[in-house]
Amino acid sequence: MRPSSRPERWFRALLGLFPAEFRGDFGDEMAADFRDQRDAAASTGRRTRVARVWLRTVADFARRAPLEHLDVLGRDVGFAIRVLRRRPALAVTAIFTVAVAVGLNASVFSVVNAVLLRSLPIEDSDQLVRIFEVSPAPDSELQGASSANFVDWAARTRTLDAMTLVGGDDLTLLGSGDPERILAMEVSDGFFKVFPTQPRAGRLFTADEAQQPARTASGRRAQARSILLSHDLWLRRFGGRSDVIGTTVRVQRFGPDETLEVIGVLEPDFAGRDLLPWGRAEAWLVGAPDVGQRRARYLNAFGRLAPGASLHSAQAEFDVIAGQLGAAYPKENGGYGVRLAPLLDTIVKDVRRQLWFLFGAAFCVLLIGCANLANLLIAHESTYRPDLATRLALGASRARLLRQSVTQSVTLAVLGGGVGLLMAILTVPTLVAAAPPGIPRLDEVHTDVGVVAFTIVVSLLAGVGCGLTAHFSLGRLERQTSSRLYGADRRSGGRRLRRIIAVAEIAIALVLAVAAGLMVQTFRAVAALPLGYDPAQVIAVGLAPGESWNRRKNELEAGILDRVAALPGVRSAGIGTRPLSPGGFGTSIEVPGRGAPEVSISVDPVTPGFLEALGAHLAKGRFFDQTDTANAAPRSAVLNEAAVRLLWPGGDAVGRFIRFDEREVQIVGVLADVRRGELETAPAPTVYVPSSQTQTFRVNNLLIRTVGDPKAVIPAVRAAIRGLDPTLALTRIETLDETLHQARAPRRFMMQLAGIFSILALALAMLGIYGVAAGSVIERVPEIGIRMTCGATTGHVVGIVARQVAWIVGPGILIGVTGAAALSGTIAGLVFGVKPTDPATYLTACVSLMAAALAACAFPARRAAAIDPVVALREG
Repeated sequence: MRPSSRPERWFRALLGLFPAEFRGDFGDEMAADFRDQRDAAASTGRRTRVARVWLRTVADFARRAPLEHLDVLGRDVGFAIRVLRRRPALAVTAIFTVAVAVGLNASVFSVVNAVLLRSLPIEDSDQLVRIFEVSPAPDSELQGASSANFVDWAARTRTLDAMTLVGGDDLTLLGSGDPERILAMEVSDGFFKVFPTQPRAGRLFTADEAQQPARTASGRRAQARSILLSHDLWLRRFGGRSDVIGTTVRVQRFGPDETLEVIGVLEPDFAGRDLLPWGRAEAWLVGAPDVGQRRARYLNAFGRLAPGASLHSAQAEFDVIAGQLGAAYPKENGGYGVRLAPLLDTIVKDVRRQLWFLFGAAFCVLLIGCANLANLLIAHESTYRPDLATRLALGASRARLLRQSVTQSVTLAVLGGGVGLLMAILTVPTLVAAAPPGIPRLDEVHTDVGVVAFTIVVSLLAGVGCGLTAHFSLGRLERQTSSRLYGADRRSGGRRLRRIIAVAEIAIALVLAVAAGLMVQTFRAVAALPLGYDPAQVIAVGLAPGESWNRRKNELEAGILDRVAALPGVRSAGIGTRPLSPGGFGTSIEVPGRGAPEVSISVDPVTPGFLEALGAHLAKGRFFDQTDTANAAPRSAVLNEAAVRLLWPGGDAVGRFIRFDEREVQIVGVLADVRRGELETAPAPTVYVPSSQTQTFRVNNLLIRTVGDPKAVIPAVRAAIRGLDPTLALTRIETLDETLHQARAPRRFMMQLAGIFSILALALAMLGIYGVAAGSVIERVPEIGIRMTCGATTGHVVGIVARQVAWIVGPGILIGVTGAAALSGTIAGLVFGVKPTDPATYLTACVSLMAAALAACAFPARRAAAIDPVVALREG
């Protein structure tokens, strides 16, 4: 045979694009044909003809090779389906296992992808940043921006292409229909450059409108001339009428009624509606920042990076600007810094850790599902070892056998993944509905192309990995003797690997069981926290005060309470801050005669009856009463126990004085600490003052304690208030039990999902243990027959199975406990009121897992005990 020329070697290399079977059948003929064609072309002496032969050959290979691979794949899939049809129990179990594991991961990934990974629905959202001021060390807390500092930032920056300042404001819509309270954004010029959008109808703000100051020189809000409406408000309040553009609406804030011109309606998917942390905006006002206000840091500043600028360069620039402003205004800005952060990170920072934890837990369930699939395939492959060895001896390549094994595994995984994707599509809406309302971007969660791609990739990886594992568990088939292939050992293929996989399942399931137990303990700890009040039969009603409230605050408060308290079914009523809100007002107080510096403290203005309606626990002294009027002397205050510990550690506060609001105030009572919205945060030192004795702090939350159903009094309350002030809107009507339920919702959600994941992991682990135990019984049928013939009892046979399961569960529990302890640092930030290495939780998880393992091996043990010795010896 003449040596191959270089073109022939190249052609042989191109033949590698075809399947091995095709090359074996037709490769030599194709090579000979190519050689003839090339020689004929070369004999003409024209290189262009040789090049045409190569181009024809490459084009033909590019067209035919994929088709040949698809043909082989189709035959392999058909073969896999025929094999699985003969083993329906295996097929159904495998598909169900993969469907549960993949479907769970697809559902959780839908949320993780929408909330954490997907870009914001804003043009070039990766260029958006939020700008914080940083308080002086050692606190270094992130705060909002002040108006004057923002103006200086905008004038000096070169790395930000656009900036805007955003504040929140409550508006009461007056006119036709009942007064309605809505959340509005007060924005500066540049808002729609940072957050580009086109109006659904009308226009956006003009430059002239943006130059109007948001506040007058006296500090009052300036009269705004224009307003933009959200799409939802336009439909709800104005019926979606196109002629609303150019009309005027009457609104009320803490000032005179204002008449605003509706200039536009924004698109329904405008992402800039969700920038405020306390709610979704439904209207937009525009105004210039207050250049005289540098100390009040409560506004939200946003920016868009200039082309070519990075977050790092922008941060470096703002560090320089902050230093310059600190030197120019040492009293207001001394020690303050500036921090820029990607907008998406600031939106999702409070839920990032929890969502990644849930995704990690779902991934653990996926690992257990893949382990079960691998175990099923190992058991399945081991029963076909004689057939595979025979085919190998007759000339089949190991690669062909491997490909068929992987194709069979991938077929099962893809079918299971398809069912899992369907499960995800059906369960994602339920998952979103059950999620606590504090999770941002929930309305963007759906099963999109990314979730479908994730499901396909996970299914394929699971199928390929499990197929490779199952096939290579068979060992070197060509070296195995016929006695091993056809004797009792033919059932024991991959025995050690199956046990190792089962041990891994137990370990992962135990880690999830520990995590679920810690979530349960955390929720119990949160639920057991002393609230400092009784939430039963109490309803909270938000009031939307207007100009009349400013002028006749004490008169209106007294009038509302007199009318409401006289209603049937009302035990007590009062006006104060919203219970379970994030916090009260902040101020500084001092103790006269002590010479100590001022102390920062939280202030809650309340009317008489509010603390009684709240059900607050009075430790000493008295509540406020009708004698605590605006002209009473001395003025009164009630402290909580945290404030007493701060001001007079170990002493009695009743009868003492503090200096507050530039006057001395006498302590008339001490309350048990009342927890606010952050239930897990210790109550801050708080001073309660009569609402009538302060004009600095204003409250608008009506609290009513009733005899029966608190919601039953709402119509009468609404009528009583309307009779006093028809322009007063009622908002946030909810019982304290509902508010408390919402405050505990994040912990409840984590507990429920962790529990579901743990139960699924435990069920799949039990399935794995059952499979190993049942396989062990089948493998040891002859041995059991001999033992029973020699006098072994039923208990002894059951013990054989139990010992084998113990050799799986024992190492699995040991590895799982070690793994859970190693992850304790990661989970520490997710638990409350319990140590991440809580012994009781670990013990409970271990006992639960052992009980599940015993239940899983019960049926195989009974089957072993019922074996007929004669039949067993005959099978051996």
